[in-house]
Amino acid sequence: MVAGHVLLPEGLTTDLPTIAASWGDFEAAITDFDVVTVFREQLDGDPRKPIQTLIDDFGPIGAKPPLYFLHAVVPHHPWQFLPTGQRYLLDEERNPGSVSPGWGDDEWLVSQGMQRHLLQVQYADTAFGEIVNSIKAAGLYEKALVVVVADHGVTVRPGVAHHRQIEDDTVGSIAAIPLFIKAPGHPGGLIDDRRAETIDIVPTIADVVGASLSWTPDGSSLFGPEPARSETVTVGPNSKVTFGTSGTEKLAVAAQIESWMPAGDPWALIPPGAPDLRGQVPDPATPVSDSLRILITRPAWYLTVDTSSDVVPARVTGRLLGTVGDNFVMAVSINGKIGAMTRTYVEEGIAGFQAMIPPELFIDGVNTFEFFKVTESGDLLRIEQ
Repeated sequence: MVAGHVLLPEGLTTDLPTIAASWGDFEAAITDFDVVTVFREQLDGDPRKPIQTLIDDFGPIGAKPPLYFLHAVVPHHPWQFLPTGQRYLLDEERNPGSVSPGWGDDEWLVSQGMQRHLLQVQYADTAFGEIVNSIKAAGLYEKALVVVVADHGVTVRPGVAHHRQIEDDTVGSIAAIPLFIKAPGHPGGLIDDRRAETIDIVPTIADVVGASLSWTPDGSSLFGPEPARSETVTVGPNSKVTFGTSGTEKLAVAAQIESWMPAGDPWALIPPGAPDLRGQVPDPATPVSDSLRILITRPAWYLTVDTSSDVVPARVTGRLLGTVGDNFVMAVSINGKIGAMTRTYVEEGIAGFQAMIPPELFIDGVNTFEFFKVTESGDLLRIEQ
């Protein structure tokens, strides 16, 4: 609430609770202007609802041009949305491979974390496409100024201490955030490689709408002369961090993602060195492992699937019993066809696995899984459930 009084324009502070009578507990004073509750509902509830509310609100221009604002908490944690906007159920809060607030050294588990993150990023892209379509349907797009920006990135990499703290070796994933600006009367677009910063957004808006600012902004309009920037200096928890303009840092992040998921396709993730058996139909005569057994987590989830519903249980997890030995590659078959390749892991003495199954492989009603160990020679061994 203190930030609201300090940062919001005068016309927007009239409904804020007073901060004059207390040094704390401002949330308890909230009445109709329930910013904290709204934000909490996005984090703890369904972050898709504010997006849909914005989409439903678009309408014809009235006497004055409207201002639409959305703070969308996607692709923020928890990662649980598919590109379609459907969600998958979570059987645990923690991501395997994570060591809060960072990541462990198991590259396979970390790459699976990136897979889930990218799937949720794709949902953010889907949601933005729906917003743009709604703006067009309302007849606003040609005249609209549209600004899309993120507040920070996330580091998903083995051995990183904190997934959100900016350091010399994480600046490419934390600071290189998206920024899209569409000016009125300009339906097309281009990629501009100049160094833009979030402090440029307000001057850009003022420039486009012809407004005069009552102060001298730190940034400058991105439709004006290119700012003379050779670097950006950010403040990390330990020291200042310099972010160059060459793009080296963000390209290194992109290269890492490409090494895990060719063409940036999250569904293309397979364990390093493993054969890609996706799409194959396992031989019913595949021999059975005499030393392993698998327990799938919450098997009831897969008995009454409705592929058109809000929930598709695309993340499959479970435990392995028996003589597991070293981690090994697994093939996961759904309804008679291999849908994902994964690898086992051991955490806290428990051997487990996780795999993301493309939603189009599910069928309505009962879905049947089979699990196979992929031997070093590439042969399959069926693991009984």
